[in-house]
Amino acid sequence: MSSVVTAFAPTADLLDNLRVLVEQVDQVVVVDDGSGPGYDDVLAAATSLGARVVRLPENLGIAAALNAGVAALLEPDAAREPDGIVFFDQDSRIGPGFVRSLTAAHVAAARAGIPVAATAPEFFAGVSQAHGERDGHLLSRQPIQSGLLVSAVAVGVVGPFRDDLFIDLVDTEYTMRAEAHGFVTIAARGLDLPHALGRRVALSPFGRVVRVPGGQPIGFTVSAPFRYYYRARNRVVVNRAYRRRRPFAVARATVLEWRHYVIVWFAVRERRRFAAILRAGRADGRRGRLGRIPDAVARAAADITWRAPL
Repeated sequence: MSSVVTAFAPTADLLDNLRVLVEQVDQVVVVDDGSGPGYDDVLAAATSLGARVVRLPENLGIAAALNAGVAALLEPDAAREPDGIVFFDQDSRIGPGFVRSLTAAHVAAARAGIPVAATAPEFFAGVSQAHGERDGHLLSRQPIQSGLLVSAVAVGVVGPFRDDLFIDLVDTEYTMRAEAHGFVTIAARGLDLPHALGRRVALSPFGRVVRVPGGQPIGFTVSAPFRYYYRARNRVVVNRAYRRRRPFAVARATVLEWRHYVIVWFAVRERRRFAAILRAGRADGRRGRLGRIPDAVARAAADITWRAPL
C-alpha cells in the first residue's frame, strides 16, 4: 500500500501527519504544488521522515498534483507497484490504524464480489460520506479525495484525475467516471478523517445573525471566495459529461450546490461581485475554458469579505 500526499505552502502540520502515515504504508510520495523555495525546510524534513518529495514548478492544481504522485509511484523503475494508493491533503489529520481500517473494508467488499474502485472513510470531518448499502457493505456517494483508497486496478482502468478541472469536483468527476466503468465506491464503517474545512461564517439573512435559543450563532462552512468560480465552472462540466448516465445524481448535486450558493450570497458583503464570479464560472464551463481561474476573476474574488465571520 502506498500514499500520495498533496501539499501547498505546507506547515509543520504536514510533518506531524507524515510521522503517523509512514508507519502505515510502504511508501509515501509528497507532491508540492508549486510552493516555491520558501518551503525548502519543511519539504526537506518530509524527506528525512522517509517520504519521497516531488516538487511541481508552479501551482498546477490538486488534480495535477495527484497525478504527479501516482506517476511517481508507477515509474518503470519503481521497486514495487502498489496494490492501492491512499490520497491525503496536507491538512487531513491521519489517526493510528487509519489505512489498516480503510484497507480491511476495501478487501472485505472485494471478497464479497463487489467491484470496488475506491474506499473512503464513512465520515470526513464528521460529515457522512455513506449512501446506502450493498450486501452489508456501506456505499459512498462522491466522497472527498483526501482519505480515499483507490485500487491499482481502478487506477489502470479509470485513468488519471482530470487536471483541466484544476480544483473542486476533481474527486466527484473521478468517482462518477469509475461508476461509468462499472465500479462502485464504498465507505469504511465508523472511520472518520478529521480535516480542516473552509471558513466558518454565521447564517445572517437580511443582515441579522440567526442564533439558537442559547444565543450561539448558527454557522456554516464556506469555501475560499475564488473557489466558487471553480465550483460553478466545474459543475457545468461534470453535469454535461454525466447528466445522461447519472441524471438523478447530477440533479441532486446541482440542487444542493445552488442551495449552498444562495446561503453564501446572504453571507457575503459584495453580493454582486459574488454573483459575477458564479456567472464567470458558468460561462467558462459552457465554453469549455478550463484550467486556472482568469486573473481578473481571481482579483475580484480576493476582494470578497464576509458579513459575520466566526
